[in-house]
Amino acid sequence: MASLTSTTSEQELISPESSEHEALEAVNKLLGQESGKPLRLVADDGSEIELPNSLERVLRRAAAALASERTVAVEPFERLISIAEAARILNMSPAAVESVIDRKELTETLIDGRRMLDIGDIVAFGVQHHARMLNGLDELAQMSQEMGLYDLDRS
Repeated sequence: MASLTSTTSEQELISPESSEHEALEAVNKLLGQESGKPLRLVADDGSEIELPNSLERVLRRAAAALASERTVAVEPFERLISIAEAARILNMSPAAVESVIDRKELTETLIDGRRMLDIGDIVAFGVQHHARMLNGLDELAQMSQEMGLYDLDRS
């Protein structure tokens, strides 16, 4: 059994034990062989159930991390989260998240006077924001190269 350490009442950090390494590598390899069919969980009594896509994604990511001897954090979130929680997820300051809301890039829901955000919107915004940042960095590198300040050819 993997060792568990809880950092909050909601979060669990799960680290692989050295005795599990071989089994974790085998599970990771098995999960990496996508057949196009959904994964099924089989209980000791023979009963089976198809794993939902969301659980399958969690299992694949956790197995890959644990097989690489990395710790996995499991932390459930409510569907609506605070600006502070959104800021932590996005690696931004709460003021920056409020600015994004004010620019109407994220939609808030007021609950008892508190500004709350949908976790799905936060994840989608994070993906878009990251893509925009990478695109901006590529443009800067290209401009620098055109000005002779930066050599993109690393060969």
